[in-house]
Amino acid sequence: MAVIEIEIPEIILENHQNLDEIKKELFENLVIDEYRKGNLTIRESARLLGLTYVEFMYFLGKRGISFCNASKEELDEDMESLQKLLAENK
Repeated sequence: MAVIEIEIPEIILENHQNLDEIKKELFENLVIDEYRKGNLTIRESARLLGLTYVEFMYFLGKRGISFCNASKEELDEDMESLQKLLAENK
């Protein structure tokens, strides 16, 4: 794993208890960003954060991030199709 060095402005440092907290938050945000871009799978992201598959989905949910990369419109269309299919098979 590569190591990088960054400068953290005092105004940000004041909002955190210690540097380890900042490091953890930055790493989590990087993993989330890479997941959202499609560069990491759920399993890869979970492993990097030391979480299980399900724990990572909850982790995303707590941050208001869907583990499904579909848009609301795509999900609405899927729901409508599913409802039609269920109605046809009654």
